[in-house]
Amino acid sequence: MSLSNDYRLLELESDANEAQAKASYRRLAKLYHPDKNPHRDTTEIFQNLQVAYQNVLNAIRQGVIVQDWKNVDFDLSSSNKDSSQSTPNDDLQYAYIKERQKAYDELKRNSAKHEQARQNAIRTARNTLNEKRVKKMYEEAFKASQASDAFRHYTDNHQSHTNADSQVDDFIHQYQPQGATYNYSESYNEDISIDSATDSHPPSYPIKGAALKAAFQALGYLVFFALGIFGTLYWQSVYEPLTDSPKKEVVYVPGIYPQFRQGLNYTVKQANLYLAPDTESKGQIVVPEGVDVIASQLTSSDWVAIRYQDRAGWIQGKNLGFGSIEHAQKTGCYGHPGQAPDHGEVFGQHKGTSRLRILNPLTTQSLLTFESYDGFPTFSIFLHVGQPFAANFIPRGQYRLVLQTGSLYHRACNQFLFNKTSKVVIEGVQFSSAEQSLTLTQ
Repeated sequence: MSLSNDYRLLELESDANEAQAKASYRRLAKLYHPDKNPHRDTTEIFQNLQVAYQNVLNAIRQGVIVQDWKNVDFDLSSSNKDSSQSTPNDDLQYAYIKERQKAYDELKRNSAKHEQARQNAIRTARNTLNEKRVKKMYEEAFKASQASDAFRHYTDNHQSHTNADSQVDDFIHQYQPQGATYNYSESYNEDISIDSATDSHPPSYPIKGAALKAAFQALGYLVFFALGIFGTLYWQSVYEPLTDSPKKEVVYVPGIYPQFRQGLNYTVKQANLYLAPDTESKGQIVVPEGVDVIASQLTSSDWVAIRYQDRAGWIQGKNLGFGSIEHAQKTGCYGHPGQAPDHGEVFGQHKGTSRLRILNPLTTQSLLTFESYDGFPTFSIFLHVGQPFAANFIPRGQYRLVLQTGSLYHRACNQFLFNKTSKVVIEGVQFSSAEQSLTLTQ
């Protein structure tokens, strides 16, 4: 393709500058982009536009002079004009346009036929599948009804045989001579054995097999019913709110939180007060459970120097809790708090796909709680000091966000023990597929 054809394709004059070329290319690229034309194939035109734009751009930058030309307008109603004004080039262009339009119409009709055929094939396959399923369902129902009828017939016959046997026994006992004995069951068994021996084929009992099949089906229905009840109870226990779960005991971890071993502590359980930080040394007294002591020193072996009443000595760190017994009773948090949660650790159910970016300039540990207005379980995210976090697991819906801060988080109680504060950050925020950002403030 010549450079003049490139100018013509971009609908530019020969003296166009770089800005005009760029604007014309962007306009035509949007017009003929394949994504903007789902019903026709414009890939070739779009590629030609890209090549022409590069050629024209290079020509403008290099100062190449292009012979002037004018845009040619093709009027489909030119048959009404004088034939002397028509040129061979116009006739060829008009024939080319009609041929391309005809090919496009044919392609469109073929695409519509293929789509209709595909829809018909899908509809036929679905109808066939539904017919097979309905037929199979009716067959199973018919077999089940036959099995139940056979089982009912078998039970009726068995009951009639039992009644007949009882009547025969009554008759024998009524009319047998005085002192004579007669074993009806033995005679009956002998008759059966003789008849069986004379027959080459053993007797078959089809009714008994049908009854066993019906009983097996009934047992299967009972098993599936029990599994359904068990699954319902299980998922109800899984989706219970976090606040309703019982308190769990946290195992003592030695050597953590030494800063809370100064000042007021309380005894978690009854413990001995030793003269030295060693269990082999003699114990002075026994400190009862649930009393306040003054802790003053912590050794590397996790022994704590305390003062209780007018006595001083050593006690093992696992026997002491942080703060006073009154504070423990007020908060309901007894025992050891355990290790601090990891940054971003989640407490509660949090299955979702919404995203929240949390900017955290706080100088204290915090717990961001999500309370759902749509009935989802409440869950919380633990955040360390000054560390941001991206939550990608929030279920879609409306929430109220509550921020809790403090020191010494107790894992079993799911709250801070000291200096705790709580406030509503956002009321009625909606989470969907779009990402949201939240900046926490004290």
